[in-house]
Amino acid sequence: MKYCICILFSLLCVFGYSQNDTELKRRAKEFFTFNRYEDALKTLRSSRNLSRSDEEGRFLIALCLYHLNQLDEAADILNNLIANEKTLYPECWFYLGKIFHARHQFAEAGRYYKAYLKNIAPNDPNRRMVVDIIRRCANGQQYQYKLPEAYVESLGSQVNTPYDEFAPVLSVTYDDRLYFSSAREGSMGGKRNALGTPDERFGQYFSDMYFCENQKGTWASVQPMPIQMNSPRHEVLLDFNKEGTALIYFKGLELYAGEMLVDTFRQSENRVLSSDPFVSPIDTRAGDCAPFFYNDTLVLFASRRPGGYVGLDLYKISFKNNRWTTPQNLGSDINTAYDETSPFLARDGKTLYFSSNYAERSFGGLDVFRSVYIREVDIWTEPQNLGLPINSAGDDDHFRLAKDGFTGFFDSSRKDGLGQRDLYIAYFNDYLNEMEPPATEYVYVEPKPITQPPVQPPKPQPDPPVATNIENDNMLFFNSESDLSNTENARLLKEISNQLNADANKKLAITTFALNSKNTSMALSQAMSRAERAAALLTRQGVPENAIFMRGAIAESAPSGQNASFGMVFKVNGQESLIEKGASTENFDAMLQQDLVYKVQIASSKNTSYNNALLLQYAHPMVEKTLDFEYYRYTVGAVNTFAEAEQLRRELVGKGITGAFIGAYVYGRRVDAKSAKPYVQTFPDLRNYVR
Repeated sequence: MKYCICILFSLLCVFGYSQNDTELKRRAKEFFTFNRYEDALKTLRSSRNLSRSDEEGRFLIALCLYHLNQLDEAADILNNLIANEKTLYPECWFYLGKIFHARHQFAEAGRYYKAYLKNIAPNDPNRRMVVDIIRRCANGQQYQYKLPEAYVESLGSQVNTPYDEFAPVLSVTYDDRLYFSSAREGSMGGKRNALGTPDERFGQYFSDMYFCENQKGTWASVQPMPIQMNSPRHEVLLDFNKEGTALIYFKGLELYAGEMLVDTFRQSENRVLSSDPFVSPIDTRAGDCAPFFYNDTLVLFASRRPGGYVGLDLYKISFKNNRWTTPQNLGSDINTAYDETSPFLARDGKTLYFSSNYAERSFGGLDVFRSVYIREVDIWTEPQNLGLPINSAGDDDHFRLAKDGFTGFFDSSRKDGLGQRDLYIAYFNDYLNEMEPPATEYVYVEPKPITQPPVQPPKPQPDPPVATNIENDNMLFFNSESDLSNTENARLLKEISNQLNADANKKLAITTFALNSKNTSMALSQAMSRAERAAALLTRQGVPENAIFMRGAIAESAPSGQNASFGMVFKVNGQESLIEKGASTENFDAMLQQDLVYKVQIASSKNTSYNNALLLQYAHPMVEKTLDFEYYRYTVGAVNTFAEAEQLRRELVGKGITGAFIGAYVYGRRVDAKSAKPYVQTFPDLRNYVR
């Protein structure tokens, strides 16, 4: 009798334990449905049976671990499950494939994905999706051993959290400040359901806007945007206007399904920030998202609107005739039957970065691509995948380049992160020429104003500056930099500074020529070093930094009677200031010193160690710099007409310098399209440059 009672007690315990496990699994699945993986994992692990012997319980635990980026532990459980060939969960092979995919072991991942296909029905709706993933793994094998063009690192735990950080946007006015959006603990609304109602059990944090700062090389000091901008709804910072005086952001109960607002940081009478609707054809409620504002005149954005190529497509609107134009699809060069999103147009106005999950080109989810607009034939070049490590097996999105041309920021759901999406920074090996200010003839759209201001009458164009001379018959010759400070040279520099300080409108071009040089790259570096030394001496005498333009070049021949290593020519507002007694500076490089010259830029660098065979192959190699811009620009060639310059540019593009573009020099100083306009009457050929 006692034995029977014990058996009965044991059966009751088992029955009760089973009922409890069933309830725990139900609750865990509910958490799982709402992406509350940590809560689901805790619930499942509260039962020894579910975590050790129940097949479904162990499978659910593995999935939770995968979503929480604990891949090793997830893989151990999945491998144990597939050891039983009759497992009820063929998804084990699929998730093992995802784990190897996340580790960029593409061949191994492909084998597990194929095993999954063998274990599901021929009409399973997941088959097409898995076939696409296998194709991405094949693409990944092609990128696995290519040399990376950048180094990538996370912004770290002082910025990223186990939650969602996304959509980084650099400050326009502060180089050390980065804005982003995040759905994290501490957000204004707390945890809320899809209706926006507080829900601590199954709710998710709504996104707020934040910024962080770079402190001695580390991104930290995360701060939320003001309370007047963040709210219990979703807020996502989208962009700034060109001057950084207006912020464009999204607000809504659903992510990207609300309204776009513009905040100009003004304060009303009650001292609170105020925001106005951004009036345009962009409709976030209809699925428009991820807008990027270029020069206040063009907006690129993603949309699922009818008439596209299926999925998200990229569109553009332009500000013309005091209004925004009808959205125009960028066409099949860019868009596919998959998703294209998060456009970023570089400063040159023609190099487009965007994210796409097109299975023929990507190797993860969303990968970052680059394409260039060719205005002459109205096409975009075939998008190129940026490869590892910028792209990953996850979604890599919201890519943007910094103005320095060496740094990019983006978000990624890669599995080595802290949470759902993290923020990352990319350091490029070489300067990206597309971050040079644009030559207008290649810009994708014409520049116009951004907001909708009243039409202003055109400002009168100033007359071209009147050339002035410093009345000296000496040219500055020297060997070492210290020679610049000797009595004779110091006197000449003082006279130059006196003229420049007496008239704030005067500008100076310093050209240092290396004489009798055999090593082009080294000679340019040394010549530029001398020009920088002269500029430093002038700024100490009160000359503004923005008044000085510096060039280093190679002399075609040295003036007779000179044994010096370097010669320096000064041009103040367009005329040779100093000339050698009895000789012309044309001995140095007559072509380079014409009043109007076109050259073609081939590279930019933060230092003067740039070395390229083209510097030897082409005439008139030169390096240039301004004191308020940290990059050295390298150019070749020197011609009198824009047509000749365009022919040279095309030739250089054909030799692999895809970012080559034309620069114009008036009276020795480089001018962009805008600053060249006052000189068009004097030099009619400039019309081709400023058009």
